[in-house]
Parts: sequence; C-alpha cells; structure tokens
Amino acid sequence: MKLKSVTRNLSRNLAVGLLASALLAAGGCARGKDDATQAVNSEEASLASVRDDAAKYMPAELQSVESSVTAQKESLAKKDYKVVVANAPAVNSSIDSLKAGVAAKMEENRAAGAEWSTYSTAVPQMVTALQSRIDTLTKSKRMPKNLDATAFGTAKTDLETMKTE
Repeated sequence: MKLKSVTRNLSRNLAVGLLASALLAAGGCARGKDDATQAVNSEEASLASVRDDAAKYMPAELQSVESSVTAQKESLAKKDYKVVVANAPAVNSSIDSLKAGVAAKMEENRAAGAEWSTYSTAVPQMVTALQSRIDTLTKSKRMPKNLDATAFGTAKTDLETMKTE
C-alpha cells in the first residue's frame, strides 16, 4: 500500500512539475514574443519620426536602416523572437545614427540658408557699387594710373556677366 501511495504521489508530483514547466516555458515564449513585438514597434515608431527628413537628406542611409527594420519584421513573422531581441540594440543604434546625421544635415542646410541670405543682400549692393564706379570711370577723361584700358574693359565685361547670371 505504501508503494502505491508513493507511486501515486510521485506521479502527481511529476505531472505537476511537467505542467509547471510547460506553463513557465509558455510564459517565457509569451514574454519573448512581447519583447520582440515591442522592439519592432519601437523601431518602426522611431524610424517613422525621421523618415521624411532622412529621405531628403540621407536617402542611402535611410534605405539601409529600413532594410534592418524589415529584417526585424521578417524575423518576428517567423517567430524568431530571440533574433529580434538580440538585433534590437544594433537596429536602434543605426536609427539613432540616422537621426543624428539628419539633424546635422538639417543644421548645415539652415546655416547655408542663413549664409545665402547674407549674400543675397550683400552681392547686389556690391554690383551696384561696381556699376557706379565703372560709370564714373567711363565719364572721366583719363584712367587712374594703376588701371589700363584692357583691365578696365575686362572689369566692364565681368560686371555685365555678373548682372546676367
């Protein structure tokens, strides 16, 4: 009788242990799936926030990052959750690098715009000043000592070229 009781207890304990192991494994898989899904969703949201500007300023780099995110989605679809979670830091790092590069390009563009704004007001003033000086020299009877007729003709031609371009 004791043997039956011990066997029954052992069988029951074994069944409970197997059930607990199965539940823990299922819980671990669910957690892996949740982590992988969260990683891909985070990557997609992060990339979406910079996609338009990246397409404008860094299209090749954007394509590379999009390929990485697509590979992550494919791994998630294949239920290869460990690969998704393992690759997430590298993908996030490439997205962060893309964001930093885009920010730098946008700053360069802003600085170039400010520089162009300065030139767009200064150059016409210089052209007007040159035109005034050429008009004055044209009306004078003699050229200054340090200016000959050839150099003066070149200056007039260059000024006209500047005005047309």
